[in-house]
Amino acid sequence: MKRILLATAIAVLSLASVPSVAHAEDLPATEARDAFVRDQRNHMTVLGAFALGSIAAGVPMLTSSHAEIRAAGVQSVAWGAIDGAIALVALVATNNLANDEASAAHWADERATSRRIFAINAGLDILYVTAGALLLALGKTDTLRGTGAGILAQGGFLLAFDTAGIFVMAPRSSSH
Repeated sequence: MKRILLATAIAVLSLASVPSVAHAEDLPATEARDAFVRDQRNHMTVLGAFALGSIAAGVPMLTSSHAEIRAAGVQSVAWGAIDGAIALVALVATNNLANDEASAAHWADERATSRRIFAINAGLDILYVTAGALLLALGKTDTLRGTGAGILAQGGFLLAFDTAGIFVMAPRSSSH
């Protein structure tokens, strides 16, 4: 367990230390804003779509006669609801930024902040994947193993999503 926690800490620190300094002078303010808003909208739309898919896949699982499948369904629906709420709130907040007249430096800072959040979340996702894998492998009951499978599936997607977010929110420069 100590090794898992150490590996997670190293992963979080390495992801959080991904260079995120943007050069504000590289993009005009409106272009920087539009790029940030577009990237954020696109990425949160992916999260929202996955959330809906998780709920749609999980609901029928809740009626299974197998405890393992029911438990995985509970995880799918619960994580889907949470991810959907996060995506919705982020999309509403992003839409409110669409006409913001902030400076290019502000948008570079927003992008850097988003990258740090994605990096921290990726570190947490490693914990989810680890916890899910441990429950799946070592769970003494079908319910524990199903819960582990559900957490593993959701955490695996989120690890890929948050890692991609680090790259989606990389500093942008003018294509001129």
